[in-house]
Amino acid sequence: MLLLVFVFLLTVSSTKEKTPEQVFATFDKNGDTFLSRVELKSTFAKYDTNRDRIVTKSEYVNFVTTNEPCVNGEIFFAAFDSNNDNKLTDDDYNAMFDSMNANSDTGISMNEHQQYMETIASTPGAFKQYCPVTEFHQDIVAVHQL
Repeated sequence: MLLLVFVFLLTVSSTKEKTPEQVFATFDKNGDTFLSRVELKSTFAKYDTNRDRIVTKSEYVNFVTTNEPCVNGEIFFAAFDSNNDNKLTDDDYNAMFDSMNANSDTGISMNEHQQYMETIASTPGAFKQYCPVTEFHQDIVAVHQL
C-alpha cells in the first residue's frame, strides 16, 4: 500500500493525504475506472514547464528533484522515454500506455498502473538513499532498502 501511494506521487503533487484510489480517480477524468491514452498523457502536463507539449528530461528531473527529493527522476524518466530521445512525446505516451495495458483492452486499470510503476520503482537506485526526509520519505526509503 505504501509503495502504491509513492508511485502516484510521481505524477500528482500533494497526494500524501490521499488514498491510491483517490489519486487514481484524479487521473481518471471521466470516472470510468480506467485511464485512456489521453488521460495518461495529461498526467504528465505539470512537468512541461515551458508548455510546449513536450516534457524534456531536464523538465521532468528538475520537477521531481524539487518536489520528491528521494526519487531518482532520471531512472523514472528513462523508463518512460521509450525511444531514448530525452523527451516525452506522443510516441512515448503510446508506448507507455501499451506497456501498462497488460490485457490489451481499451484502458489502464488501477492495478495495471500500479504494477507498471512498481516495476520501475524496483529498479536499483530509483530512490535516493540520502535526501531531505520527512516521515513519509523515511517509510518509502525503508521499504525499498529491504
